[in-house]
Amino acid sequence: MKFLKTVFTAVLTLALVACSNAPSDADVQAVTQQSLQQVDQQLAPLGLRWSDVFDTQVKIKNKAKQDDGRWLVEADTTITAKKDMKELPENAQMAVLGLFGEIKKGQAIGGGAVTTKFYMQKGDNGWMAVR
Repeated sequence: MKFLKTVFTAVLTLALVACSNAPSDADVQAVTQQSLQQVDQQLAPLGLRWSDVFDTQVKIKNKAKQDDGRWLVEADTTITAKKDMKELPENAQMAVLGLFGEIKKGQAIGGGAVTTKFYMQKGDNGWMAVR
């Protein structure tokens, strides 16, 4: 009986530890890529693909488990222009101009890294960003 109790305790502990693991850096990067794909879809009617014009780098700074089971992720995001404004179609130029002003290839948008915070939660299909 004591052995069974020990095994049960060990299994329960492993299950709880498995449920409380933070999203990996790869999970955060995957969620970021999914978000950028959605941005691509939103900008497509303007002849603009985010991924063709901008390089987005995300560096995870911190991950903290919240009481409600979500994880608060803090990351530095750096967006760098891959193209000069003149290389973009006219509609795309107007959209970029409205969002960021004039851009030049190699320019860090917003002057460099911007710290963002967002929540992640593990669902049936893996990690996702949540409110």
